Amino acid sequence: MSDDGDAQRKARQLFDTHVRPNYRLDDIKLVGEQLGDDPAVLRALHARCLAEAQRALESGHHTEARRIGNLARQLQRLAKKAGPR
Repeated sequence: MSDDGDAQRKARQLFDTHVRPNYRLDDIKLVGEQLGDDPAVLRALHARCLAEAQRALESGHHTEARRIGNLARQLQRLAKKAGPR
């Protein structure tokens, strides 16, 4: 359970630091080394991006929702490459 909490915390930190304030970020690889390759963190960040994309869509921010949704798909692919659950 502690690992899940750590993954959630790391995902929240990455999202708040790199995704939310940078409206031009359209490729998750631009985050660089800080992203890491921990599948749990990548899955948690993927889930957070999906939730934020849904929230943006409901608010009428369609371009922002699409950008974050694209980042979520990239994270999903990276998590699959990184390994099993």
